[in-house]
Amino acid sequence: MNLPETFEADYRRKLLAAFETDLKPVCRHLRHSRQSRRPGLRGHEQQPGAASRSLQLTGLDRYFGDAVFTASMVEHGKPAPDLFLHAAATCGARPEACLVIEDSGPGIEAARAAGMKVWHFVGGSHLDQTDILGQELTHRFRFFDTWPSFFDMAPELKKR
Repeated sequence: MNLPETFEADYRRKLLAAFETDLKPVCRHLRHSRQSRRPGLRGHEQQPGAASRSLQLTGLDRYFGDAVFTASMVEHGKPAPDLFLHAAATCGARPEACLVIEDSGPGIEAARAAGMKVWHFVGGSHLDQTDILGQELTHRFRFFDTWPSFFDMAPELKKR
């Protein structure tokens, strides 16, 4: 099947339009991670404009500043480790000292290939709780479905 030449541009336009009306933060408790002693980073498979806009619309942009990385910055996206390794190198962090919070199988695979610790986030409205792959991943990795439960598992990251 051949896609029309405008397919990607049409998709991106529709995605950004959907963001304007439907995108919501999972939980405001995320604020603690940026105020802790360790920086928060945001890696995303989308183009930089979509990633930045999604953070603006949810009010989360102030927690990440310039520490937003997208697949357009590396040669290979997930499941390759390139994006995570690029983010760590840019911030001067050793991969083994990084914790990746990931909601997808390819992202979990990429984080593991990068030599980083990964926890599976299963609380997004976009996640299908009946997904067999998701259930399999949840049983194999530490997982959480709310930010308060994340901070219960990692209290050292919570603002004191």
